[in-house]
Amino acid sequence: MLILFTIDLMMNEFSLPALIFVLLLCFLLVLFFIFRWVVLWYYKIDERISIMNETNNLLRKLIENSDKQITDKS
Repeated sequence: MLILFTIDLMMNEFSLPALIFVLLLCFLLVLFFIFRWVVLWYYKIDERISIMNETNNLLRKLIENSDKQITDKS
């Protein structure tokens, strides 16, 4: 009953096509985020990014150490 009353109030402010458009847009947005989450989970994207960041940090440390060794030998 309350839902029908709310929809009736909304119908006074919006036309029916506008209401359908807004509801469809919300539904598609929710669907997009659900599919995005599934794809990220399936391909383990978050894990790959964290591993790549760790690798980059280790490579930076390795480069810094090699630069120190080169300057020490000079």
